[in-house]
Amino acid sequence: MAYSSTHTSPGVIGGVNMAAKTRFMGFFLVVLLAEVGASLSLPLLGPTDSPIEVYYSGFFDYEAWRAFCWIPPAVLITLLYTFSEQRLGRRAGSSGPPRLYILASISGLSVETLTSTCYWKSPHSKGVRALYESVWYWHRVPRQSDYGWPSFRGYFLDHLILWAVIFVIGFLVRYLWSRRRRAQVSSEESIGTTP
Repeated sequence: MAYSSTHTSPGVIGGVNMAAKTRFMGFFLVVLLAEVGASLSLPLLGPTDSPIEVYYSGFFDYEAWRAFCWIPPAVLITLLYTFSEQRLGRRAGSSGPPRLYILASISGLSVETLTSTCYWKSPHSKGVRALYESVWYWHRVPRQSDYGWPSFRGYFLDHLILWAVIFVIGFLVRYLWSRRRRAQVSSEESIGTTP
C-alpha cells in the first residue's frame, strides 16, 4: 500500500509526530518559565522607589515589552532545538544525552541573549536602563562611560543568573518526568508480553 503525503499514521496528528510536538512544547515551556521567573526578580528585588515603579504600571507592563522581544527568537530557536534534538537523538546512541544537554543550554542561552539585547535597545526599556545607569547599580555616581553597554552587562548578568537557575531546574524536571514516563511505558510493555 502506497502512502500519500496526507496520510497520517497512529501517533501522528496533522502530519507532525506527536513526540516532536511534545518536545517542542516541553522546551518552550521551560524557556517561558525561566523568562518570566527571571523577569520577576527585577520588580521584586529592585528598590521600591526605582525607575521601574515610575516607568511601568506593574510587572505585566514591564514583561509585555520584554515578551515582544522574546517571542520571535523563542519560537525560532525552539523549532531549531526540536528539529536538532530529533536528529541528534536518532544517531547519537549512548552519547545522546550529553549532546542534548549542550544543545538545550546553547539554545536557551541564545534565546535569553537575543531577548535581553533586543529589549535593552528598545525604547521601552527606559525604566530598566535608568535603574542600571544609577547609583543603585553602580554604588556610586555613574560616570559617562558607565552608560550604555557597561550597564547592559549588569542587567544581563542579573537576569541571566536567575534565568539559568530556573532553566536548569525546569530542564531537570522535564528530563526526570520523561524518564519516569519511559520507565512506565517499558514496564507496561513488559507486563503485556508476559504470559
